[in-house]
Amino acid sequence: MSEGKKLLQRGRRTLYLRSEEKLKFVMLLNDSLKTAMGGTLASPYRSAANLYHPETGQPNHNQIACYVALTAQSVNIPERIMPWV
Repeated sequence: MSEGKKLLQRGRRTLYLRSEEKLKFVMLLNDSLKTAMGGTLASPYRSAANLYHPETGQPNHNQIACYVALTAQSVNIPERIMPWV
């Protein structure tokens, strides 16, 4: 996560593990909010996101992490749109 911060020059990083059907949240580090969730040293947090809609089977492009996992395309959201990031 520290190397990701250097590479991306961003203060917020989130790590997920992908299975065939879900993304499982592993860790979040947010420097500006002084927040750490998941991992071994931070507050526990459990969450998962479906990669596909459970009823229709359509790709879940409504969540950024799912979109990236399904398309293998980067998404860059300018800080002016999400100033809290």
